Amino acid sequence: MNFTSPCNSVLYFDFLTWTRLTNHTQNHDTKRNNLAVEPFQPVLEILKQLEEEDTELAFQAARLVWYYRCLWESCVSKHTDGKQLEEANEKLRAGNIQLCNEGSHLKLRQDEQVARLHSIKNALDEVRGNLLGVLKVWNDRSAGDLAILPGDGRFGAVSPQCCNFGVRR
Repeated sequence: MNFTSPCNSVLYFDFLTWTRLTNHTQNHDTKRNNLAVEPFQPVLEILKQLEEEDTELAFQAARLVWYYRCLWESCVSKHTDGKQLEEANEKLRAGNIQLCNEGSHLKLRQDEQVARLHSIKNALDEVRGNLLGVLKVWNDRSAGDLAILPGDGRFGAVSPQCCNFGVRR
């Protein structure tokens, strides 16, 4: 006899040689299948004996066992899926911890670089201030040598007196 199960699997039912009850998809691994089949081996033997004595009772018992098997397969499937999820979660937790540590390290390096940039900026501001002071002093000392050329209108043009460099004409 063949009939469809309520758990969407086809039941291949033969009282003498009750083989596998469901045809699983290829995604199920052998461990899951073994966990689902092994507990029912003694029941299969009893059903074989019962079938020889009373086929009607054996059929009713086989249906009950079949429903229980569907429930059992569902539990086994959820159990193995739960273990796989736990393993995947553990890997994700480890990855998360590693990423958090790397993030903390990168934040520390960023803070160090920002502090270094601020100290460089402060040093450059100090150098710029000192350089401006030196240029002002130099400009004040050489102000007598710089003048506006007549008719030219440009400020800061070099007068002929400042270019003689101590050479007499």
